[in-house]
Amino acid sequence: MREGIDWVRDERGHILHPIEKRAHDALHGLLDELKAAEHFPEEEDEQLAEFVSGFMTLSAKLAGALGGVARGDDFFEPGMVVAWLKRILEILNKTIAVADATRGKDFLPAERFAYYRSELFAIREDVLELIRGTEASTDPDRNPGHRDTLIRCQSQEEILNSRREYTEFPVAEWGNSCRARLEKARSESQ
Repeated sequence: MREGIDWVRDERGHILHPIEKRAHDALHGLLDELKAAEHFPEEEDEQLAEFVSGFMTLSAKLAGALGGVARGDDFFEPGMVVAWLKRILEILNKTIAVADATRGKDFLPAERFAYYRSELFAIREDVLELIRGTEASTDPDRNPGHRDTLIRCQSQEEILNSRREYTEFPVAEWGNSCRARLEKARSESQ
């Protein structure tokens, strides 16, 4: 785990993934600016509400998908994280589409709105890069260490299968009942 790449600390000292922190900071900046301009939460524009809601959902989903990765939790399977990130991309793309539809309204100065829209695109690129990196790290052809792990797992499975065959074959040949085994033993002893 590398600080600044896999995890960072927020202003309160909590460990976050850098993409999660970027989304969190952008969301809170957007909310602060909308409140200062008295457009939120008082504004009743449906597109603005959808834009802010999409941003909030994005931030929460990134926290869920990447928080454990940043903390180094062992139970986060890379394939599952990739699946979550791909679902997050759908939310992100919808939020960008709503931002495009909201662009002409005067909720924020044009340059500030352009900044938040560019943050969404930057977050999207970061997520895509993370997906590509995670998929590459779990691809046995690109990552020899992962290939060795797969080989070890396959070897262990083969050992278990041979043990099972060794113990199941005589039982299947003789029959499953204790009586069949006893009769077989008696016939062999005579």
